[in-house]
Amino acid sequence: MTLDSDKVLLEVRNLKTYIETSSGLVKAVDDVSFDVRKGEIVGLVGESGCGKTMAALSVMRLLPEPYGKIVGGSIYFDGQDLTKLSEGEMRAIRGSKISIIFQDPLTALNPIMKIGEQIVEAIVSHQQVDKNEARQRAINLLHSVGIPDGKVIANQYPFRISGGMRQRVMIAIALACDPTLLIADEPTTNLDVSIQAQILEVISDIRRKRGISVLLITHNLGLVAWLCDRVFVMYAGKIVEQAPTEALFTNPSHPYTELLLKSVPKLDSPKDKLATIEGEVPNLIMVPKGCRFHLRCPYARECCRAVEPDLVKVGIDHYARCLMQDSRYNVEWK
Repeated sequence: MTLDSDKVLLEVRNLKTYIETSSGLVKAVDDVSFDVRKGEIVGLVGESGCGKTMAALSVMRLLPEPYGKIVGGSIYFDGQDLTKLSEGEMRAIRGSKISIIFQDPLTALNPIMKIGEQIVEAIVSHQQVDKNEARQRAINLLHSVGIPDGKVIANQYPFRISGGMRQRVMIAIALACDPTLLIADEPTTNLDVSIQAQILEVISDIRRKRGISVLLITHNLGLVAWLCDRVFVMYAGKIVEQAPTEALFTNPSHPYTELLLKSVPKLDSPKDKLATIEGEVPNLIMVPKGCRFHLRCPYARECCRAVEPDLVKVGIDHYARCLMQDSRYNVEWK
């Protein structure tokens, strides 16, 4: 599909989402900016605890209340700032214009409602249709996400079907009202490789047929390479690199991205030589000074411990948050 690069559907700018805890203030999303253009699939990647899901929940305005709050920045969707809308106005947008696929469908689905009823509920809550028409739409949606016996599955409870089938049901619910943006939060978690491929093929097919935009949240770079047009790499609450997918894989320009790519298993690599990233994501209550990755970075210099880097341009539509890429600092990398 040809991307309309002049039209941005979702524009997140300088977003700050903090969570109050008994231990202190968690800066889960700290001055983050990214965008999704009309008709493209964008990957938001990083390790667990980097803030990816909190960024998605901020877009949906589904933060854990009263402790999670957007304290700064803007989230423009189709020209409208979602941070300025009331809860009632957001309910009209959720499901109808922006939908989300959660990573655990078994907990996201209502265990005491049949699958067909849950899809019908999503349809009638946003569209003026009677339940008979909604039931037929529900069966058609199940067919569209690769469930051949839609009528049978619609009459089942979530616990009676497989994990892969439940994830297809979640996609059907997300598509029930023809949204223009689909957020997929780790949509293949806990699924075997063959089922993962099927689910991703469904998402790719949806983008191709409906022209829908997709924000794919994942830690699996293999999925990103296959599916995404552009990638935003997130670490410790910040975007540390952003680039078109091919540029990111051929020329990673942040040490964290480089190490993530090295940690992906390769068929021609010995099993005992799998690369790892030493250490762990820092505590977001007490963020380290300077570059947030310097405690784990094999290239860290003294300036990295003192100066917080800016996001600087390193190529066409390619940016990295690293002093080694900033011409103002004489820091060599590699």
